Amino acid sequence: MSVAQSLLMYATVLGDAGLTAHAVRRIAAGDNVRTVVRETSSVQLVLATIGLAIVVPISCMNAGVGMTMALVLAPLGAAASPTYLLQARGNMSALALGRVTSAVVTAGIGIAILSVAPTLFAAVAYSVGSLAAFLAIVWLSHDSLRLYFTSLTPKIRPHWMYASRWLIVQALVVHAYASCLTIGGSYLLAESEFVILSTALRIQMLLLIPANILQTVLLPLFIRHEYSIIRVFLVTVGASIFVPLVVFISGESILEFVYGGDAGASAPTLMVLSLQIPLAYGATVVLTSLVAEGAYGRTTTFYVVALIVQIVSLIALARGGATSSAISLFISELLFLALLCSLRVSRKGRSNVSG
Repeated sequence: MSVAQSLLMYATVLGDAGLTAHAVRRIAAGDNVRTVVRETSSVQLVLATIGLAIVVPISCMNAGVGMTMALVLAPLGAAASPTYLLQARGNMSALALGRVTSAVVTAGIGIAILSVAPTLFAAVAYSVGSLAAFLAIVWLSHDSLRLYFTSLTPKIRPHWMYASRWLIVQALVVHAYASCLTIGGSYLLAESEFVILSTALRIQMLLLIPANILQTVLLPLFIRHEYSIIRVFLVTVGASIFVPLVVFISGESILEFVYGGDAGASAPTLMVLSLQIPLAYGATVVLTSLVAEGAYGRTTTFYVVALIVQIVSLIALARGGATSSAISLFISELLFLALLCSLRVSRKGRSNVSG
């Protein structure tokens, strides 16, 4: 399931293509909402479909036809959800409700299916949860329902397509960066070591969920110049430093509680991965401030550099097993944060956002 999700996530990422963040920026800047919807959701659905056409055969070969088909609707649900309408208006409670709906539906259906059927069938819960999130988000955008559905026309302005190229490339590179350990580890590590790594990565993903929420909240605020980047950065990194401390103290207990006694073997790997958490939270703040200013090209280049470093590091360290391989993520994240900070400092004099 981990491999299938990582591969199909490319379709999800291509479906988003960075256009959600760009749409928030445009609406907050006063662009016509109908035009933004037309040039965002319509394109996202088309891109997600293209992405599925590319990755479904690959996923079928690597993770099986049944598992792939069970998860195949998730990217379409994600692409269809107009979360940017709520985000740009600062309606975070409705946005949170939509995401909670997705989580509750996914968990409820997954647990119900697992009680009577194998894991293969339970994977359908992710597709259903994604579609539930779409319906919830559209319903919560109540005054925009008609606007949303009547604006789904792929009529795109040429200058917008030019601007969107960096967004699409960045979205694909970002997922390649995020999934590098999972996909690379499946090829470079022994099966037992890959199980250790994938188990630790699942906990790490849970620890990074607040970073995604933080980006959602900060983007419209940075666009409207309402917060100091430096203060938010210091507070965020300072708070996230406690995460690796908790993992070092209770990591093994957490793993055993969530996944059972055998999962304790992933504790050393999780400890290494947890060192990346403060870096990731810091990078989220700086990256969001740069995206708010439209610095798509430079940040995409930084992701490419970090991805290359992670791949090279993973190949060099994979012989040491799961824990050694996890160091590659720390190295690449440290470099990525350093590059972002250097760009942030260089733009400080010209930025209206930086505080």
